Amino acid sequence: PLYPNEGDDISVYTDKSTSPRSKDMDEKEKVASGIHSCNADISTEEGRYRLREILNIVMLTSGMSFRLLVHGLGCEIPESTKKLTDSTMGNWNEITNRMLNTPMLLTQELGAVFGSDKTDDNRVVFFVRDYNPTVKVASKEGAYAVAKEGLKLLTKILRDELPKKKPAIHVGCICPVRLASKIQVDAKTVIKRGVKKVRRPVQPMLLATFVAWVCLDTEASYFSKNEAWDIRDQDHRKHWVPKVLSKNNVVEK
Repeated sequence: PLYPNEGDDISVYTDKSTSPRSKDMDEKEKVASGIHSCNADISTEEGRYRLREILNIVMLTSGMSFRLLVHGLGCEIPESTKKLTDSTMGNWNEITNRMLNTPMLLTQELGAVFGSDKTDDNRVVFFVRDYNPTVKVASKEGAYAVAKEGLKLLTKILRDELPKKKPAIHVGCICPVRLASKIQVDAKTVIKRGVKKVRRPVQPMLLATFVAWVCLDTEASYFSKNEAWDIRDQDHRKHWVPKVLSKNNVVEK
């Protein structure tokens, strides 16, 4: 799997059980855990080409095929986002490059690198925050909200186009939810004040298991059919919740 992270750091994982949280590891520990970092600016053509070359080396030395590309920055609201009426060319370009241009161009660059056999395993996943169109947009998130809608449409079009390419690639979208951390206190405070329909945060182990199941353990047809995978949906929970509850003693709430 390949996870473009915040900033210029890219991590390539040769073990699907490896956690993307590797900031505290040095390079030797990363390699020993199946993590290969590439300091490349993927917003540039040179950076995307460099990443592709390193990925080819990793595949050659490991004997493994490239199967999963995860675009995760769409679920984070950039600090530079502003009201549309206050947006400058600089911060507008920063947001659209981050959420639209770079994911599309990186997917193009790496499309031919995916495995040519067992193409049902080839996946590109986009994280999109609050996929539901009824969610109210905060006024200060105007630029981000526009780019987010563009990312949804980009995902929809690629879901139609990429399975027809060689090698075939299947596209999915995951709608993440808040993790149970400091934000949980804020949620409880809101609930005490009587505000209804607050989305309660979920425990990190539950969310991680859900994402891994969607990306790695679903059939291609099942993976692609959902417009957006949401951990709160009940119809698929029977497939992955029992496993994480029994093995990790996680309490579902």
